[in-house]
Amino acid sequence: MFGGMLGVVSLSALASISLLAQPMPEAQLSAKPRCFFAVQLADPQLGIKNAFSPLPNVALDWSRELAMLNLAIEHVNRLAPRFVILSGDMQNWTPAHDGAAASNGVLSAGYGDVGARQAASVRRALDALEPPVLSVTPGNHDLGDAPDASSVGAFRVRWGADRASFVLGATRRADGAHGGVHFLSVDSLLAMNATAPGMRAERDAQLTWLRTRLAAADDTRASGVVLLTHICPFVGAADEPAGWANWPLAEREEVLRMALSREGVRPRLVICGHFHGNVVSSSAAFGAPFDAVTTSAVGCTIAWNGVMSGTHTPTDASEIASAPTGARAFADYVLRDHARGPVDPRRADERVRCAPNVTGVRLFEFCAERGFRHKWFTLDELASVPRLTPAGGAQAFGDAPFTRF
Repeated sequence: MFGGMLGVVSLSALASISLLAQPMPEAQLSAKPRCFFAVQLADPQLGIKNAFSPLPNVALDWSRELAMLNLAIEHVNRLAPRFVILSGDMQNWTPAHDGAAASNGVLSAGYGDVGARQAASVRRALDALEPPVLSVTPGNHDLGDAPDASSVGAFRVRWGADRASFVLGATRRADGAHGGVHFLSVDSLLAMNATAPGMRAERDAQLTWLRTRLAAADDTRASGVVLLTHICPFVGAADEPAGWANWPLAEREEVLRMALSREGVRPRLVICGHFHGNVVSSSAAFGAPFDAVTTSAVGCTIAWNGVMSGTHTPTDASEIASAPTGARAFADYVLRDHARGPVDPRRADERVRCAPNVTGVRLFEFCAERGFRHKWFTLDELASVPRLTPAGGAQAFGDAPFTRF
């Protein structure tokens, strides 16, 4: 989430996290388009709850976040979705860059790579996950706010490629697989800050890759395209000022204008994390209708402005997301409300919460012919959701409408 402000694997898991684009196996193709379900797990971020503690033994305790992740995995296994999306920030520890000490509070010196330990805890938890993880998007706590060759390399070793594509719901035809929903996972940190040596080339390569994958979606007559990333291009409004929780305006304009004003199949949805709160917004500002879905955390949620439900209006979310830094956002919208009044440090513990009545996941249903729909569930609510069969999905989503691609 707010990198820079926190002053204060097993073989089975590796096998389940497949990030490289692979051809669709013929056995998975059908004569008719099919619907399928996905679960999004955003921001496990082990270590966030106690990051402000002055006591090292407390700061090294991430048991509450881990308990939430483990409970979520139990529910996901029971629900049996087609796949899982892991939306970044597995760890809270922020990597150091160029020999500089990272801003990790009392743990900044003398405790080694705490992030590696936090990431390893997430990997061990994922050993128990049965549905495949088809996308792991890097977060700012995984790469740092200014990713460099070291942090990107470490992410690729731990989690696999930082961009990926896969296709589900394609149909078998005489001339090959057609249609289906194309999922494209991109590294948002390259849009946020590509100033370190070699990162501009990484950023340009990612943009070229995105153009190529969109062309491939055209070639196979894709039913729809979904983007996956950690930090959303925008949270509440397409023209909101740049800040800690959205992309710089120039990058936002370049990438979304390229993707949404092109001829052919265009992305209809972007699925994000990072904000530790829920926001759903829409815009047609870049050439076509486009939904931005920001999902709260499977670890600790944040009650921005004291909104304990964790679900925010686009207007309020834009204001929070546009704060210049995570530190400023935390001070203005957690330690006080709406950037007004005195700072109250006691609110940090009250509003950074890891509990099954606030922590949760987002469920998605994708249908090549009908579109997509989604719904946030706390872990307590998830306990009453049945297995995600067609009947179970209908019960879970109720009368929630589909949005067409």
